[in-house]
Amino acid sequence: MSAKGKNTLTIPIEPHFAGDYRLEYDGKYVTLFGKDNRYEVNAYFTPDPPEYEEMVLVPCVVEVRRASPCIQEVTEGSIVISLNLDGQKP
Repeated sequence: MSAKGKNTLTIPIEPHFAGDYRLEYDGKYVTLFGKDNRYEVNAYFTPDPPEYEEMVLVPCVVEVRRASPCIQEVTEGSIVISLNLDGQKP
């Protein structure tokens, strides 16, 4: 994880990340959720394409107060998170 600026974080996408990313913020901790390709919902006895379970991918991205975090951009190799430290929604 790297900080581009005081207001932006970049998280590298690991091999087991499978998309559908979202953030949860409880007023103190920012947590990254998403699909994890190590946990298939329909792994056995089905011809359907795999579906993956949503999991906590990064338990605590950052500890911060008075923020409105959002995913700014998802590239091939990273997830860019804007913390919006001024407390305003993007």
